[in-house]
Amino acid sequence: MYLNDLVECLVKLKKLPFVLDINHTRRFRELSDSFNSITIEFNGIGDEMTDFQITKATGEFVKFYDENDLTLDEILSEIENVGVYYSDVYVGRKNLHSYPDKIIEFDENRRVVSFRLHKTDFVSKNVKSEDFLRDFTRSYNIPFSGRLRGNIWYYKGEKWKFTFFHTLSDDIILFEAIREAVFD
Repeated sequence: MYLNDLVECLVKLKKLPFVLDINHTRRFRELSDSFNSITIEFNGIGDEMTDFQITKATGEFVKFYDENDLTLDEILSEIENVGVYYSDVYVGRKNLHSYPDKIIEFDENRRVVSFRLHKTDFVSKNVKSEDFLRDFTRSYNIPFSGRLRGNIWYYKGEKWKFTFFHTLSDDIILFEAIREAVFD
């Protein structure tokens, strides 16, 4: 998935604000500042992006701090040209102590290996978890027994695992690739 497509998809899914973290040294602390990494915050509400800000950059990506005449598409294309090895997406506002919720994880080939959505991405919070899960699984032809075990329900297919977590704040839907499978 190209960075431009990823940002466009997240905006359409009304995930603003979010953080795009590329080649960040949190995964590889030993690489430190010798590696090309960049963190971009995308600001706005829902699907209305107001602006973006580069909050951290190392290596060849440092130049983007000063290049105010480039568009977002041009910056993302330049990042692609230099090299994207790992990227993570976090939804919500970043604070000084931690990143917000990580919702998409990519492998070294930039294929999605897991992603997380919330029930409220699809329906109102007032819809019962069981009703939502029944309709959701029917829509995507996923076998559903009709019951949660405690606060969790999962289904494991050949290439992916689908887990549904019922929480007090919002229900979470986690998709994870199994072995060599990925979401293309």
